[in-house]
Amino acid sequence: MVSLVRLLVSLVVAFAAFVVAFLAVFVPMLLIDMHYAPHDGQGGMGGFFLGVPVGAGVALVSGVAFYIRAERRNWFANSK
Repeated sequence: MVSLVRLLVSLVVAFAAFVVAFLAVFVPMLLIDMHYAPHDGQGGMGGFFLGVPVGAGVALVSGVAFYIRAERRNWFANSK
C-alpha cells in the first residue's frame, strides 16, 4: 500500500514537472513567434514540438527521482 501511495504521488510530481517544463519552453517561443506570424496558425508550433520531449524527459527524471527519494527516506509509511 505504501508503494502504491509513493507511486501515485510520484506520478503527480512527474505531471507537475511536465507542465512546468513544457510551459517554460512553449510560452517564450510562442511570444517570440507571435510578432511575425500572428494569423497563420503556425505560431507556437516550434515551441510545442520542442516542449513535449523536454517536458517528457523532465517528467521521467523527476518522477523516478522522487520515488527513489521517498523510498529511501521512508516517506508515506505508517509510523507507529
